[in-house]
Amino acid sequence: MTDIENVDDLDIVEIEPVVTNPGKTIPVEDMTADDALAVLLSAEPVRATRRVALEGRKGMGEVALTVRSLTDREIKDIRKQAEIPLSREARRRGEEPELDDDTYRRLVVANGILHPNLSDKELLSKHGCGSAHELVGKLFLSGHVTLLFAKVMEVSGY
Repeated sequence: MTDIENVDDLDIVEIEPVVTNPGKTIPVEDMTADDALAVLLSAEPVRATRRVALEGRKGMGEVALTVRSLTDREIKDIRKQAEIPLSREARRRGEEPELDDDTYRRLVVANGILHPNLSDKELLSKHGCGSAHELVGKLFLSGHVTLLFAKVMEVSGY
């Protein structure tokens, strides 16, 4: 499928660089305040992407995925979804909700994988899943989820 050699069970191999905004580059030492402002005004929001390949669960073989950057807003929303609900009493005491780390990682991966579409109805149905983040837990080993999580966060600037 790819030219990549020695892709171990838990290795993610980058097969394309990050996509960036094309534009005029001015050396920092030559940049004036007006140049900096012009660069910021001309910037278009672009999602960084990276193609990665990894070995799937037994029988799945190697698969190429495109991961994308997530915005701060998306990450905050995902964190909120992954919070463990508090009891009424705990809320009254002012306790802060805890984060379910596994759910958080699966949600980040599910939202960060651009291609293939993990919300595809046929794919979800085939694996008996109701959501993309549930599918992530069925398709990928825990170590793969952790590596994909790290890749999505890296592309997102973390």
